[in-house]
Amino acid sequence: MLKRTRSTGFTPSVVAVDQREDVEDPRDWDVQRVKVWAKALFNDEGIARKFEEEEIEGRTLQSERILSDSSMDNLGLSTIGKKDKFATAVQDLFGKFIKFCGPYKVRG
Repeated sequence: MLKRTRSTGFTPSVVAVDQREDVEDPRDWDVQRVKVWAKALFNDEGIARKFEEEEIEGRTLQSERILSDSSMDNLGLSTIGKKDKFATAVQDLFGKFIKFCGPYKVRG
């Protein structure tokens, strides 16, 4: 879901924090949903395609490995600014979901 903000334009938002029924667990995102999120975050179709080519799903976004320099380089995030933006967005993505819905429950 994209939310319109004054300062940044469209911001990729994990959840609609004002509407509980719209809350989706980012761990359940498929490759296409992550691609949409990446496109909104960077406004760059090339980067979004890299997320798709690398088969990045929601669970992958949550892994520590995705934040390694080599993983981010593989996704086309070659500058410190883009890497920082991505790391912050991933942290916000899962942090907002947990804040709104409570801690993750272990799935069987």
